[in-house]
Amino acid sequence: MSNADDRPDDLQKLWQQTGEQSGEEDHSMLLRLVKEKQTSLLDLLREQNMTAYMISLSFAPLTAMAAWIARHSLWMLSGYLLMTVTLVVGAVVVWLNARRANAAGRIDLSTREHQQQLMRFYDSRVIFSKSIKYWYAIPLFLGGGMAIYPVTVHFLGLMWATVIVAGLLLVAWVGVWHMHDVRAVADLRRRREEVRQLLDEMGQC
Repeated sequence: MSNADDRPDDLQKLWQQTGEQSGEEDHSMLLRLVKEKQTSLLDLLREQNMTAYMISLSFAPLTAMAAWIARHSLWMLSGYLLMTVTLVVGAVVVWLNARRANAAGRIDLSTREHQQQLMRFYDSRVIFSKSIKYWYAIPLFLGGGMAIYPVTVHFLGLMWATVIVAGLLLVAWVGVWHMHDVRAVADLRRRREEVRQLLDEMGQC
C-alpha cells in the first residue's frame, strides 16, 4: 500500500499520459484532414487534366485536317499547324504535370520534410497556372487568328479584319488570364493556406 506522499506523483503521471494521448489524437486528426485536402486537390487536378486531354484529342485532329485542306493559303496553313502543335504540346505538358501530381499524392505527410514538399507542390501549381496564358494561350489564339484572318479580310477588308481579329484574340486571352491567373490561382492559394494552417497546428501538437 502506497503512502500519501506518492499520490501527487501518481496523479501527475496519469495527467501527463492523458495529455499525451490527447495530443496524439489531435495530431492524427489533423494529419487526416491534411490528407483529405491533398486528395481533394489531386481529384481537382485530375478533372482539369481530363478536360485538357479531351480538348486536345478533339481539336488537334480537326486542326491538322484543316491545315491539310487549307494548304493553298500560307496564313491558314501556318495558323492551323500552330494550333495543332500547341494542342499536342499542351497535352504532353499536362501529362508530365499529372505525373508530378501523382508523386505528390504519395507523399508521407508525417515528416516535416515531406510537408514542405507538399507546400512546394502548391507553389509550383500556382506558377504553372499563371504560365498558361503565355506558353499555351498565346500560340493557340495566334494560330486561330492566322487561320481566320484571310477569310475575314475577304469579307470585311484589311482594316476591319485586323481590328476584329485582334479584338477577338485579346478578349479570348483576357478570358484565359482571368480563368487561370485570378480564379484558379485564388483557389490554389486558399487551399494552400488551409493546409499550411493545419500543418502549423500539427507542429504544435
